[in-house]
Formats: sequence, structure tokens, C-alpha cells
Amino acid sequence: MKVGYRSGMAGDGTLEVQRLALEAAGCALVFEDLEELLSALRSGDVLVVWRLDRLAPEFTEMLEVLSQVLLLGARLLALEDGLDSDRLASDELIVVVMALMSHRGNVEAQKAMAGWRRRLGALPLPATPGPPPGLTRGGTGEPTCRSGAR
Repeated sequence: MKVGYRSGMAGDGTLEVQRLALEAAGCALVFEDLEELLSALRSGDVLVVWRLDRLAPEFTEMLEVLSQVLLLGARLLALEDGLDSDRLASDELIVVVMALMSHRGNVEAQKAMAGWRRRLGALPLPATPGPPPGLTRGGTGEPTCRSGAR
């Protein structure tokens, strides 16, 4: 079942936009209280939000809610962000979430991501791009020759 969640401050103009978007997405229920939503959410449900940052005001709280949703066996669909958790492995989802939230100016991303990776058991991401250490000769970028031929 598609379950919607909308949040915002009264008068900011987004509550009605969110309601219309969630209805258009086919949500059978729409919650405005996060605790009620998490209590009602079941394995196999699809949680639909207008934007990912509507799950919680702070990045670490948003990751906590997202963790709870995924651990319940539900799927997340963020309409404006084009995010569907069903299409991504947990480590890919972490990268996408981090990019979206970093784009919105959140400086807590790196610290929170480490805790979220541990909690969901996702694979660690490489600290630096490029080949693993030992595959190049002396930092020159020249590949190490293992066969002895040059």
C-alpha cells in the first residue's frame, strides 16, 4: 500500500502542494504525524514523500527515520528527488541521500552517514578514488607488473 507523509510549517505553502502530489501518486493514507506514520507502516508498504528532506528537519534525524522505514521492510519514494529505494542497494542509497542532502547545504552529512552505514550494514565506500594501494608503481600511476616482464 502507498502511504504518504507530508510535513511543513503552516503558511509555508507546501502542505497543499504535498497533499496534491501524494494524492496524484496514489497514496491510500496520508499522515502528518511521524510517530503515527511509523506505527502504521508495514513491510511491503511504499512510503511516499514530496521531498526527502520532509522526513525530518535535521539530516541525522532524517537518516534515523529512513533507517526505520527500510528496516521495517518498507520502500521509500521521494517524488521531487526522483528517489526510489527499491532501485538502489543500501550503499548506493547512502550516496544518493548524501548528495541530495549535501546539495541542500547540510554540513552534518559525513558524520551521520558513517553511523547509518554501520546500522544498515552497508559496504564502506572508498575513501579516495582510483586504484587500490599497491597497484601502481611508486605513486607514478604506472601499473605494477606482476609477471616480471617489463
